[in-house]
Amino acid sequence: MTLHHFIYKKLNYPEGTLKLDLKGTVKFTFIVEPSGRVTNINPVKVLGGGATKEAERILKLLVWLPAKNEGKYVRTSKSFEVNFNLSNDSGLEYVPGRL
Repeated sequence: MTLHHFIYKKLNYPEGTLKLDLKGTVKFTFIVEPSGRVTNINPVKVLGGGATKEAERILKLLVWLPAKNEGKYVRTSKSFEVNFNLSNDSGLEYVPGRL
């Protein structure tokens, strides 16, 4: 399963984001520890209506493979983005109407 497919299947589009018809990208930087655990989550680009919180929830669901350096697992900085932009071809049942 690709990362895009995983996000599409697991994303719960926040009600606040729908009601406000917010569109945009949420972006985080974070550290993948040698254990694969995610730490130091830092929102770089946020979006209201619960979108940032939902994107962070998705990030925490993912299992990350730590980087290796000279055969040892090491801490690695990564970034993660989730795009919130419903359209008629999004495949989701609810598309907010314009007022």
